Amino acid sequence: MAQRKNSTSFKEILDFHEQTLGKSDTEKQIIAESLSIDFNEYKRRIFGKEKEMEFLIFMKSVASVGDIKVIDEELSQISGDKTPDFEVVFIDNYKMMIEVKHTDKDEYKISGGNLQKRIDYATAHNMPLRFAISIKGFWGLFTSDFITSNNGKISISDYFGETRNSWLDRELETCSYMFMQQLKIVSIYSNNTREGLGVRFEPYGELISYEFYCSNNLIFKVDKNNLSKMLHMFVLEAVQDRLSNIHQDVIRNEDTTKIIEYSNDSEHQNFAEYLFVMASIRHMRYKNKNSRDNIFITANESKDNFLLVEHIRSVMSDLFDLGVEIICSRTDVDISLMTIVKKFGLKKEMKCENKYIKRYLF
Repeated sequence: MAQRKNSTSFKEILDFHEQTLGKSDTEKQIIAESLSIDFNEYKRRIFGKEKEMEFLIFMKSVASVGDIKVIDEELSQISGDKTPDFEVVFIDNYKMMIEVKHTDKDEYKISGGNLQKRIDYATAHNMPLRFAISIKGFWGLFTSDFITSNNGKISISDYFGETRNSWLDRELETCSYMFMQQLKIVSIYSNNTREGLGVRFEPYGELISYEFYCSNNLIFKVDKNNLSKMLHMFVLEAVQDRLSNIHQDVIRNEDTTKIIEYSNDSEHQNFAEYLFVMASIRHMRYKNKNSRDNIFITANESKDNFLLVEHIRSVMSDLFDLGVEIICSRTDVDISLMTIVKKFGLKKEMKCENKYIKRYLF
């Protein structure tokens, strides 16, 4: 048996990750042992890279970004510079560098020296520096000037409120949607069908019916006889995930399982557009690949294989027309849902034949 090293370089971690991308955890552990890599250390250290890829996908999904260059991390190891993660060019040719950070704590902190070195690198390349910071899954985009003035600290209170210190919506031209009424999703699965919707949820089987309700009124239904709202079903993965954590009833019969997920009457549900993009990817099924690597797999693929903000806005517009009360908002300005739709010239109907939906089905 190979003797394990005391520590593993990040380059070795990345090389191992690329080598084992999509393999099962058992396969990864075997390969890690053969390479003298601590598997638990690998899982801990690769998480930060996953957050980088998550933000990369979100930037690809928006209409405002023209080109994204991933900055090679080996540059910082060779030169000693504190290089940011991305160089981004917007469609209006505005350029910036972005450093991605994540914390599960209540506050993100960076030392003054570390911050200044990153600012110096961006300044040497004639670009402003932004920090994309995820605190417990909430994304914000902050200027290096604000972080400097705030003594290197960012808390969740900096994302919202009247001060609106996050520039995420302003610079990526994104928004959030608040559902003002009670929501309910009813899904029926079967292990004994050949006429389902092509989506499986183990151990319940294949999805054969999906219903979306607002204030107990049926808004739309998807089944084998009506596939016109398939895109809606995938966009609403983020909503269904949250509802499942509020109320979930599972009713099992001989041949089918009905799952009812719903919110409380008194609670409004708010979703940033990045939540819709990420939820759909985490639920995506890749044949013979470990779903835990979905973010990494998708980050290397074209836009055709994941949701774009235009898909989300098309669905939100249609739900609004169907009677669902939705308030659209941004952290920098107040904006209506119809303004978002009109600004980007979205089509009311987006065909289900797109590559994203085909990829999603097993």
